[in-house]
Amino acid sequence: GVVGGFERKVSATPSKDSSIKSEDPIPRQISVRRASTELQFNPGQWLKTGAGPAGKREPEPRVVVPPLSTSDRIKGYVKDWMLVFEPVQEFEFEQCWCEPGLLVQPLIIYHLLWFLAFLDHKTQLGANWTTNKGQIGLAGCSLAVPFVTLVLCLAKRTNEWMRMHYHAILMSNIFVVMIFCLTVGLWDQKNLGPTELCPQAFYACPHHAMDVSALASTWFSLAFTNLFSSCLVKYKPFANVSIIFIFIVGVVTGTAMQKMNNFAGSIAVHLVCNTIVIAIGTFFVGYFGEQDFRKGLLERSELQHNTLLVEELLEKLLPARLLNAPFEVPLLEHFESCVVLCVSFDRQAIRGVPYDSFFQLINEIHCSFDERVTAFGCYKIESLGEHYFVVSNNVAEGSNFPDPESQIKACSNMAHLAHTLVTVGNEQSR
Repeated sequence: GVVGGFERKVSATPSKDSSIKSEDPIPRQISVRRASTELQFNPGQWLKTGAGPAGKREPEPRVVVPPLSTSDRIKGYVKDWMLVFEPVQEFEFEQCWCEPGLLVQPLIIYHLLWFLAFLDHKTQLGANWTTNKGQIGLAGCSLAVPFVTLVLCLAKRTNEWMRMHYHAILMSNIFVVMIFCLTVGLWDQKNLGPTELCPQAFYACPHHAMDVSALASTWFSLAFTNLFSSCLVKYKPFANVSIIFIFIVGVVTGTAMQKMNNFAGSIAVHLVCNTIVIAIGTFFVGYFGEQDFRKGLLERSELQHNTLLVEELLEKLLPARLLNAPFEVPLLEHFESCVVLCVSFDRQAIRGVPYDSFFQLINEIHCSFDERVTAFGCYKIESLGEHYFVVSNNVAEGSNFPDPESQIKACSNMAHLAHTLVTVGNEQSR
């Protein structure tokens, strides 16, 4: 079964190809600058043999990777800062992150808080109850939006649809509240009498379109978006800017409708600045929370990936019976008898094979050998370079031959396997 030996004639060995990278299920970095994709090669280590004078080595042509353009670098920085994985992995992460069931409790608390703040402001002393009870009724009607959202979150049939449209539904709940409060404030500002408007009716309101209920709704919306909902960082800038924009529209429009004194104007500026500070603060609290979560996910994913690689390697090196069993290193086992087959290649037959394609050919032949070894019921111990070692199946089972007849059958089986491997190897190497 031994087909001769092989001795390498070329002393130079190729370096590991740094241009070949395994694609991880999730990229290795997030929120940190990506490593440069410009690959560097050492020409002195890339050698080949083939046609030409004996012993003469020609350098492999350098692989030149064009540098990233400025726009590509900027896009990379933005993706890093916005905590975005590669497209496929980001889609899978978003589907796992956007769990509809986790939105139920924060959504209920958010809508109860803004509605109670609105109700409290509209029922204070000095308020126009005739006008306000209609607005309170409309506020109650607007709660139909979160009610429908909760039904969709809890229903199993719509669970997948909710995942696909999670952020659109989330923002629709926020914008309904903001636009409703803005519309009510501006309507009051235009139609109510002077004694019923802020700041005459209520203390510390610059004007009615910027009253306590409008402030409460804005701040609750910011806190809900940035802290309590499962809104991803990449969607939060748009949501925050939209909330602040709607609030500022109320400020500017209310200012145009009512001439304010300097004191009221300074309060308006102060409240706008406070709102922006709250938005920035809550945004970064949520940002660092998601960043830590993604980093932990990457570390766990990398650990799982490395564990799978180790398990695959152990499956190739050890019999199945030893994979989950405790053993000591070095692993030594004693067998009364076994059959061993070593397969190698004739030196003269492979001398004409180009060095750069030799190991690819060896790999193809060994893959074919694996199928035949399994078919014959034997066990491959390992392959070292071009050498291929097979033993009888009793080694894989961890037992000895029960009788001499079983040993003879194993030897006969191995001899037939040797003949088959020689035939397969010669056919594939032609």
